[in-house]
Parts: sequence; C-alpha cells; structure tokens
Amino acid sequence: MVYLFGLTKKTGEANMYPKPIRDLQGWKVRSGLGENRKSSTTPLEVKKLDGIYIEHVSCGMCHTVMIARDDTKEEKERIATLPSYNPVDDRFYFKNSYVSDFTNTESFLVIVVTSAGQNHVKRNAIRNTWLKLNSDHYKCVFVVGNDDIKYNKDELVNEMQTYGDIILLPGVSDLYSHLTVKLLNAFIHLHTFWKFKFLLKCDDDSFVRVPDIVSELRTRFVKISNLYWGFFNGNANIKRKGRWKETKWILCDRYLPYALGGGYILSHSLVEFIAQNHYYLNIFQTEDVSVGTWLAPVNVTRIHDPRFDTEYVSRGCSNTYLITHKHDETNMRYFYQNLRSTGNLCDTEYKLRLSYLYNWDVEPSKCCIRHNASIP
Repeated sequence: MVYLFGLTKKTGEANMYPKPIRDLQGWKVRSGLGENRKSSTTPLEVKKLDGIYIEHVSCGMCHTVMIARDDTKEEKERIATLPSYNPVDDRFYFKNSYVSDFTNTESFLVIVVTSAGQNHVKRNAIRNTWLKLNSDHYKCVFVVGNDDIKYNKDELVNEMQTYGDIILLPGVSDLYSHLTVKLLNAFIHLHTFWKFKFLLKCDDDSFVRVPDIVSELRTRFVKISNLYWGFFNGNANIKRKGRWKETKWILCDRYLPYALGGGYILSHSLVEFIAQNHYYLNIFQTEDVSVGTWLAPVNVTRIHDPRFDTEYVSRGCSNTYLITHKHDETNMRYFYQNLRSTGNLCDTEYKLRLSYLYNWDVEPSKCCIRHNASIP
C-alpha cells in the first residue's frame, strides 16, 4: 500500500494524516516516476528497472536512492546492464583514500592536516619530523581535495599507495577559498567512518608536539566531552577585502571568539555536532572563524592556551609551545632535531610578537590585550 500526506497540489486542503492511494492497490509496482522526469502527478513506469526488484526507496535533496535485490544470477545480470556513475577517477577514489583504508578506524586522537595535492614536500617534512616523535594513541591523516586538480595525478596516487595516510575528498576543491568546505567534509567523513575521542586540526606548515598533547589530553582533559582547546581571538575585525574577504558575515562587527586555525583540538561530540548539522551551517571564508561560529551557541569548554603558537605569523620560539605555525621544511627539521637531541624545541628562545591571556570576563572586544612579554 502507498500513502501520501501533506499538500500535494496548489488547490485544496492538505492531508494532515497518511492517506492510502488505492489507485495503486493490487498492482505489482515497485517504484515509479518515469524516466528523465523531475516530478509527475501520476505514477509512471521506470522502464529501465523492468525486471529489477526494488527493496527500498529513499529520497533526499536532488537525488533518489533505490536498493535493488541481487539474489539471483538473473537479477545481477539485469543490474549490470544499467549505466554506472563514478564521480572521480577510480585510482583516486578507492586506493588508500576515501573509502577503503579509513573505514571503522579507532584512535584516541585523530590529527587532521589540511593540505593540497601538490604539497607533497610539506607532507614528507611532517612524516619525517614530528610524526616520528614517539607516541601511541593517535593517527594522522592529510586531507586533500580532488576537484580542479592541477598537479600530477600519478604522483599523488603513488604517494597514497606508499604511505596510506591521505583522505581524498571527492568533489572538494583544493583552492584556499574552499578551505572551509574541505574541513567540513573532512569532519563529516571522520564522524562517519572513524571512532575517536579528540580531533586535532592543523595545517601542513604546523609543527606539533604530539606526545605532549596526547599526555595532556589523557591527564587533564580526558573527562571533558565538549573541549575546544587552542589560541582564541575574540576581537578580530571582519575582513572586507583581500584573501579573507567576507561577504556573508552579518552577525556583529567582530568575529565571534574562535581558536586560530594553525592548530586546535575538539572533542568528538563537537565534531559530531558539526557533522550532523552541516546542512544548516553557513560557510564563511576562513575555516577557523567558521568553526568558532558554528560552536558559538553550543555548551563548549573553551581553553585558551598561549602554548598554541597558531596565529597567521609565528610569535617566535618557546620551549613551551605545543604547536607552532608557519614553518617551512627547514624549520620542521630544526625543531625535530632539537627535540631529539636536547628535549627542547629551540636552541635559543626568542619573541617576535607579544602574546596574551584571554580574558573571558569582559566583552570580546577587550579580551585579548598584548602587554605581557612573559607570556609565550
């Protein structure tokens, strides 16, 4: 029996309860809307599905999914005659990427490094430096888009097969202006296929002291289910021109408090909230501003930590830094060798830019005053 409810035509009243469509009763109808039809007021036969038994039908935004029975040889052969849609090159989509190796993965901490296809030198610098720092309980993946590809596909395929640590996001661009969309898709993928307690997001020019972060998460923050840990800014002016120009921001005259994008950590529950509500989220120009805005109305434990050197320029070098941003491959090797040989990040500590402690007791425009040179 087929039922309808709601307003099915422009005239007349809406059906406020499921109403049986008795016109179809007694017919062996498995599905119907016709072919190449956006809509139909009367059921039409889908001739291409003749002889195929449809178990379930599900409709979503701009698509319909039908699950067909394939128990017998005849049913399998009939299904095989249908055209196949593959949105990306098979080599890209399957091997060591979005579907195969990263399903049902479990980890205490997952590190998500936003990268671009052509940035293989930066990825290798990370693999050969801070990913070698001994620590259990974490996995690291590089997130790359495959739309508008302007680099050597074979090189990326070889890299994926060699290291098995790249998630390739179908239909997502690597352009900087699409970084928020890339990160949102990464959150959705990880929430769908991974099991983790915390997520660390960083860029491919960030150096991360993974063992120290894992240790603090396990000792200080393991019982916090809504952690948002990083270096926060609450008085940033809206960018109206240049690379970070915002065209959709209408909330207030400053960005809402957010953790700087060079590196921050989220509890699983916050990633889950973003992934499950992604249809309702506005996409802003910068991903860190977007995450802060998405989580603004949520019950979140925000931890501002000056040991996160994650601004658009590095504040210098401090042996207390857990993450430091904006470094090339030479600096990555320098930090790694220092940690291995001396246990310190820096030969000599120095400061290029003052830091601050976030004052959560005042309005955001007064939160972040740089006046204390002792803060790392």
